[in-house]
Amino acid sequence: MFAEMRAIARAHIRGADYCFQNDPEIVPGDPIRVPDADVEGRLGNTNWCRCGNCVDMPTVDESLCCREIHNFQQFLDQERKCITHNQDMLRHCLDSHLLEFMIKFRGRTSARTFRIHYNREMRKAAYRAFTTWTHGFLGANLRIPIPSCVVHLVRSTFPDPQGQYMGFFWAEDYPAEHMALH
Repeated sequence: MFAEMRAIARAHIRGADYCFQNDPEIVPGDPIRVPDADVEGRLGNTNWCRCGNCVDMPTVDESLCCREIHNFQQFLDQERKCITHNQDMLRHCLDSHLLEFMIKFRGRTSARTFRIHYNREMRKAAYRAFTTWTHGFLGANLRIPIPSCVVHLVRSTFPDPQGQYMGFFWAEDYPAEHMALH
């Protein structure tokens, strides 16, 4: 698995010794943005969904379909109408072994917490992997919503026993009581 991850990481290296191949190249005035969604009529239904796999979400920010995001068009075609059908996405973002490796490598979760809150930690790793896979390096405190179809798939794969999920928060809106937990 390590050799496969190394091969993936080196796929776009500029030179043999270039160690920061995923450094962002920020163009002033051109940040990654989620489309300005029509806020009217997004809550309480999935009429906004164009891929057929979204579910009703509690906020307008989370009521987002993968087909609405320009960055994702490279992963979609006539056969794959939803990003959750992309085999690369499934392999990079939902593989338990890879996600466990990412959690351990990152080193921000204790073994005890990982055992007790396994599915929660796996969901967080899956969301992080998805964001990195689709958008590359975002930088500190830059958060973007994940499409409803992806959130639904991740939650179905790693469900919370009580069905309680945190949802999406912009970096500046993150609840203070949860900051110490993450």
